[in-house]
Amino acid sequence: MPFPSLWGPEFAVNTTTAGAQTFPCVATFKDGSFVAVWEDRQPTTGTEYTAELRGQIFNADGTKRGSEFAVNSTVANDQGSPAITVLNDGRFVVSWEDHSGAGGEDGWGIRARVFKANGTAVGADFQVNTTKAADQIYTSIAALSNGGFAVTYTDFSTALPQIRSRIFDAGLRPVGDNDGVVNSNLAKGHGAAHIIGLRSGYVALFAEGDADASNVSIRGRIFDGSGAPVAGLPEFAISSFATGGGAFSPSGTLLSDGRFVAVWTQYSAAGVQVVKAKIFKANGEAASGEIAVNQIVLGKEWIGDRVGVTALDDGGFSVTYTNPKNAGQWDIRAAIFNGAGQRVGSDVLVSPQNVMGDKALPALATMADGRLIATWLDESGRDVDAVGVSAQFLDPRSKGIVLAGTSQDDHYVGSAFDDFLSGGAGNDQLYGEGGNDTLDGGPGLDTLNGGPGDDTYIVDTLADVIVEEFNGGFDTVVVPVDTHLQVVTAIEALTAAPGTAPITLTGNTGANKLTGNDGDNVLIGGGGADTLIGGGGNDTFKVTSSNTQVSDSSGYDTVEAEVSYALQENSGIEKLVAAFEADKDSFSFTGDSGANFIKGNAGKNTLKGMAGDDTLVGSLGNDTLYGGAGKDVFLFNKKASKTNLDKIADFNVVDDTIQLSKSVFSKIAKKGVLAKSAFWIGAEAHDASDRIIYNSKKGILYYDADGSGKGAAIQIATLSKNLKLKAGDFFIV
Repeated sequence: MPFPSLWGPEFAVNTTTAGAQTFPCVATFKDGSFVAVWEDRQPTTGTEYTAELRGQIFNADGTKRGSEFAVNSTVANDQGSPAITVLNDGRFVVSWEDHSGAGGEDGWGIRARVFKANGTAVGADFQVNTTKAADQIYTSIAALSNGGFAVTYTDFSTALPQIRSRIFDAGLRPVGDNDGVVNSNLAKGHGAAHIIGLRSGYVALFAEGDADASNVSIRGRIFDGSGAPVAGLPEFAISSFATGGGAFSPSGTLLSDGRFVAVWTQYSAAGVQVVKAKIFKANGEAASGEIAVNQIVLGKEWIGDRVGVTALDDGGFSVTYTNPKNAGQWDIRAAIFNGAGQRVGSDVLVSPQNVMGDKALPALATMADGRLIATWLDESGRDVDAVGVSAQFLDPRSKGIVLAGTSQDDHYVGSAFDDFLSGGAGNDQLYGEGGNDTLDGGPGLDTLNGGPGDDTYIVDTLADVIVEEFNGGFDTVVVPVDTHLQVVTAIEALTAAPGTAPITLTGNTGANKLTGNDGDNVLIGGGGADTLIGGGGNDTFKVTSSNTQVSDSSGYDTVEAEVSYALQENSGIEKLVAAFEADKDSFSFTGDSGANFIKGNAGKNTLKGMAGDDTLVGSLGNDTLYGGAGKDVFLFNKKASKTNLDKIADFNVVDDTIQLSKSVFSKIAKKGVLAKSAFWIGAEAHDASDRIIYNSKKGILYYDADGSGKGAAIQIATLSKNLKLKAGDFFIV
């Protein structure tokens, strides 16, 4: 199958469409954006034109960031054929061929200019070459690991053209007074060169041949950060040599493991052109054989004088090349190779198929999020005058990515797999795409879009924007402050940010999942079949649906229910109470096998302790209480009446206890275990000391304030008949 896949539609790079736009180059930034630079030709008279350089910064989705800008400040005559690199500090440098003569050249020279990542120039452009005789053309540029950069070009001031280089340090100062010669064989002629920044120094790739331009091959040489050849590492062959054939247009890139890959176009004696690649160790030793890049070979067709290549995050690389499909219909294709040089999948068509007009001069770079951005000269008619620069994203990723952001306004796009995208500081835009993604905007006002899948959003403020579609998966937001799900559209779950700060999380009418932290949290269900999970603190759960599931692992936790509710087994909840004690709705509350405190409201409640040593409080209303297994306590703390008369359905005289509130049963002498003299089994009190009377024949429990008959005894509860109750079964609190 074709691989990589296309991501999004093809789009126009240039805004200025008059004239012709050509020779594009592209580079990417750590914040997820990229920059494209190209030659802009504007007609003058007849077939004449003037050429300058223009650039544009783009966001990670291909939208333009700011306006198109002029690259060159020296504007006399023509400037063209740009090259670009991004420095360690995030600035970028463009070098190009200059025909202004501003540096005193006889013909063409090389100039360069430094820009901030937003496209703002850092000073005017400056001359690179010190050799001024004849023409200096075919520039290439590469950032160095020491913060500086190197520029190469071909010097035509001698009978046999030679490759020269100029080094600039991190302060943009030239290292040395003159350009150094790159190639070691001065008896050969040399064409275009390409340089690759290594982990230390750089490698120059260049075409070398006889004086009559025959027998051309690609060679390489390694230099240190000052531009001096590395001792002990001689110049080496890149391409093989075939009699009558040759090679040209070298390109290459540093791989993620420190090796580099060289790519070039090779032709046979019969004129058949193919694209080749070869992997090398950092010392120039071959790490693979020659690799055939293009899968379609049509004979004596022109493949082009430039091939794009970029490293992949997984150790492999990708190549873009011009495919001579039919006359007038050249297209751009891309191929993927792993770190061993093996092809992955089939070449993919990058430019539109069956669209008239040539596509050529491809350039390629890897985005911060692992996608690729390809640009090319497009003569298909997109521009007013049919010649412009087009671009297309490609996605070579075969697994989820983990990406840490910068302090800038990052813009990242995830893969079809499970990604973890972090924005860091700045106002970031994170797009998860497919998969179950985690998006962490970090400080700043961020926009997070998980796409399909069960996504997790980590926000530092509710001012962050979360974009989710309904039915886009089960999505969670991790929040540092009180949050209501109605504020967050199409989100199913809220999680408190780690820590001990108390947080209130509120659900909506859907089936939500609310998760607390180690603080004393309040989790409020919204009426759906919610899942509420506490943390390390003493949490409160407000339940509005009987289908809600509540659980906690530590602390003393309370469920306040507005509906009948049963704790799930091993819930970790200690307290289950009616949310509104004065409410007269009738509820059923059921505990789990733990030691639960269960309390009703003013309605006719049914309370069930189940297993465990439970405490049941009917409160007001005629309630029915079931202690279940365990040593249960039945607490009476409200004044008894006909409308407040509870039934204890399963009192066990061996294990259970009835607690009476001293503030209600005030005539009982003191707190603690009921005195033996204050308890009597019978139809009524038998002396003045009796306060609690159990009518065993009827199973009725009374409170008698005086025991003398002056005041009527008040029924406080109903129990089973013929229980062997004793004073020790009662405790005054």
